[in-house]
Parts: sequence; C-alpha cells; structure tokens
Amino acid sequence: MNQLDNAPDVKVLFAISRGLIVLSLLVAIIVSTLVLANYYQIQRADVLNSPSLDLLRVELKERAQDTILREDVRSFHLLARKAYFNSLWQVKTGGYLILGSLIIFVLSLKVFNSVRRKLPDPNRYRITPDFLSFSHSVQTTILTAGGILFTSGLLVSILSFTQIPDPDNALSGLDDSIDLSQHWPAFRGPGGNGIAAHTDIPTDWDGPSGRNILWKTPIPRPGYSSPLVIKDQLFLSGGGASTREVYCFSTKNGELLWQQTVPNMLPPDAEFDYEFVDPGTGFAAPTMATDGKRVMAIFATGDLVCYTVSGDRAWGRNLGLLDNHYAHSSSLIVHENLCLVQYDSFENPRLIAIDISNGAIVWEVSRRTISWSSPILVHTGERMELILADSKSLSSYNPETGEQYWSNDCLSGEVGPSPAYTNGMVFCANEYAQGSGLQINGPGTDPPVEIMWQTTDYLPNTASPVAQGDYLIMATSGGMVSMLNTQSGEVYWQEYLGSGFYSSPIIVGNQVYLMDLEGKMFIFELSSSYELVNTCELGEPSSCTPAFMSGRIYIRSDKFLYCIGE
Repeated sequence: MNQLDNAPDVKVLFAISRGLIVLSLLVAIIVSTLVLANYYQIQRADVLNSPSLDLLRVELKERAQDTILREDVRSFHLLARKAYFNSLWQVKTGGYLILGSLIIFVLSLKVFNSVRRKLPDPNRYRITPDFLSFSHSVQTTILTAGGILFTSGLLVSILSFTQIPDPDNALSGLDDSIDLSQHWPAFRGPGGNGIAAHTDIPTDWDGPSGRNILWKTPIPRPGYSSPLVIKDQLFLSGGGASTREVYCFSTKNGELLWQQTVPNMLPPDAEFDYEFVDPGTGFAAPTMATDGKRVMAIFATGDLVCYTVSGDRAWGRNLGLLDNHYAHSSSLIVHENLCLVQYDSFENPRLIAIDISNGAIVWEVSRRTISWSSPILVHTGERMELILADSKSLSSYNPETGEQYWSNDCLSGEVGPSPAYTNGMVFCANEYAQGSGLQINGPGTDPPVEIMWQTTDYLPNTASPVAQGDYLIMATSGGMVSMLNTQSGEVYWQEYLGSGFYSSPIIVGNQVYLMDLEGKMFIFELSSSYELVNTCELGEPSSCTPAFMSGRIYIRSDKFLYCIGE
C-alpha cells in the first residue's frame, strides 16, 4: 500500500482538486466558445434594426391610423428587444462563468500541487493520464490557444458591460414611447381632428351641486388655451402683458404639480405693443402640444418654449414680431420630432417646423395670407397631410418637408375655425363666407382636390367643424347647430341650442359633446335626426374645448379647471 492509500483524506482531496481542475477548464472552454459565438451573432443580426421591423415602421407611417398595425409593430419591437437583451444577458453571464471557472482552476491547481507534494512518488499522480500527455511544444500551444480563448470571452463580456445598457433597466422600459392617439396631445385631441379615442365618457354632471365633479382647482392666470392630457398630467398656459406661464396639474386630484414662468425672449431692439393685444384673444390663446415627453407653448409675443413633462426647460426662442390685430391664436401640433407652427402675420405669414429636441428650425415656408385657425394632421390614404386654412384658401402640406401638396381658394374673411376631415374628404367653413366639402383625389391626380358641394347657411366663426362617416357638425357663435351629410352637403337637421359656441364639438363614439359660452354641455346623438341625450351645467362661462380621456372630461372655465367623472 502507498502513502496515499493510507491517507483517505489526502486521497479524497487529491481526487476533488483534480476533478475541479478538469471541470473548470472544460466549463471555461465551452462558455468562452458560446460567448464569442453569441456576441458575433448579436453584432451580425442587429435584431433591433432588422429589415422586417424597418418595413413595418415604413408601413405604419403610411397607415398611421391603423391601431392593429401599431400594436403589431410594438409587439415585434418588444420581442426583438427581449431577444436582444436576453442575448446580452447570456454574454454577461458567460463572462461571470469564465471568470469563476478560471478562479476555481487556479485554486484547485494550488491545492492539487500541495497535495501531490505530500505523496511518496508525485510523478505517479498527474492531472492527465499518460495517453493524454503531450510534448512541451504542444502543451505551450494548447495553453496559448486556451489563454486567447478565455481572454477573448472575458473582453467580449466586459465590452457588453461598458457599451451596452443593462438589460434589466432596458427591459423595464422596453417601449417608453407614448401612443398619442390614446391621449389628448393637441387642440381638439389627436391630430386636431375633434374625435375622442375613449367612449366611456360621463353623460351626467352638475357644477353648482358638485355632482360627478371629481375636483375643481383655480388656474393662476387667464388664457383661452385648451387642456392637454398625457397619462396623469394636464397642461395649460396662461398669462397677460407682464407674465406668461405654463402649468402642469395632476389629473388625479387637480394639484398644481409645477408652474414655470416663461422668460421674455423678444430681441433687445424689438418693440412689442402689449396694450394692442385683443382682450378677446389674450396672450395665451393657442393650445399647447406635446410629443408625450415634452410640452410646447406659444404666446402672443411670439415666444415659443419647450419644457419636459417634469417641468425642466428644454429650450425657447422668439419667432419674430407679429402684425396680427387679434393676436396669435393658432394652436401648435406635433408630427413625429417636429413641432408645427402656423405663424400668421400680415407682413410675413408662414408655416414653421421646429425640431422638438433642440428648438432649431427644420423648415419654413411662406403662406399667402393670414388666419386664426389651427392646423390638423390626417392620413389621407396614401400619406400624412398637414391641412390648414387662411383667409382665401384651404391648403395641404407635407409635414416632414413643408412641400405644398395642394391648395384651393374656397374661403374668405377672417377665418377662425379649423378644417375637419373624414373618409377622403376635408371640410372648411367660415361665417360670412361659405362652407365647403372637398374631395382629396390623391397624389398624381388632376385636380388633386376638388369642391364637391358648398353651403352658406349657419356657418361658424370660432368653433371648428367635426366630421365622421356621413356626418358633419357645425356650431355657430349665435347658438345654431347643424348636422350635414358629408358627401352631399344635405342638411339633416338644424337646432338652436345654447347661448353660442366658441368651444368646438367633439365626437365621442356615437355621440357629440358641445359646450356653449355659459358652460352648458349639450350631448346629442351622431345621427340624421336630432336626439338630445342630456344637458349638463358647469355653472360658469367657458370658451375652451374640453379634453376627453377614459372616464373623464377636463374643462377649462374662465377661472377654474374641472375634472368630471362618475
């Protein structure tokens, strides 16, 4: 019997250390190989920018209103990101395994050599049997190759640590973009079209008694801008000659979350006539706009400012002095990374696209003449179109480049109402002029747009028309409401309601919500006959268009902000 046989503890320790040496080397070799292969696949595949995903993104641009396609793209993107970060997790975990295996190898080798020296004939006890013994040169080659393999695996893993975001953090915000179609991001909602995405809206409330008034909070300064709502935040602007401000309220309880005073950004040599601003318009008439992460506001002074939703100022700039006798009132609207500004002045009316990330002007085009209406964004079947009115015409532009698609001289007077759109037709109207229904024929056609019908009865001068399917609704400042057929212009019905309307009608499912100047909301069916659902009193005057979210309505009165919900 040899000494090893007489020392069971030494025998066991020898066997364990030798086994750990072999096992740790095998693990390090296998894992290093897998790590390198996985990292190569990540770099080669680039799953986050796959051709299939790019094609879906292009298709979504062309079919921006397709909610099913939007969800398909989002699901595809989510799966791609999960696969991507899962691969990164494997690379990083592989690095830990390689490092751990090498540490175990070194420690086991030390124990092995220590135990081996205690034996009477150490040469009899080697790590590998005789048939696996190699010459010194072969051993050197194997060790060098192994060292390169292990080092490469570790370097790749370290590179994943330093250059690629942590997968847990990245997975926690896989899709941090906001679907603006499900929120209220602009005047008259998504695209400025006056159609609410949510239909679970209250139909009964009373301001004086507080019935179904969830909260009511004062607004620090006056303004005619309508509310924006993103998630649990509501944004408004207000101000006068001395101070202009932006406000963020909590939709949960009406708490004022933050309030920012907008600095005066007029050039030092500019002379702005603060007393000339029409009190019927004021300094904060344009409704703000948001991309979901930042909010933009513009004032009668031409100051355009951008804040993050948390209240940090991102940028600000002055767009130049306005020669505009009612003061600036056109609301902002967002298309992708651009804030689009209809900046109308008698001297130099123009349409401006601002980069939301830094406030730089991306493009700018001149307009023939002025208006006080706000633009709308619609997908007309083949492309996105930015449609806006002036005192002579209705025009369409490419929102990405400013290229004019078409224009039609169908308006006159001092135009305040925005256009409306449905099913390939666009509608415009103005008091003392005419209302028109125009068919958009599409690119490459002659003419690209043509008037299908016109009317001169009961036209709005402030409230914007809204259309869906066969129905077009118009409301006048005198209190008359009309329901027309979108295809023919036939009048389905006309009713005298309320004290007059500055607030624009909003379509909610199969119903229309329309609030008069005294704060009375008329809710009626979207149908060919007048069917009143209910009338609800706010209890004080209001000229602003409400915002509609799931289960709630947000209304700005002259002094307060209301949240209505059951």
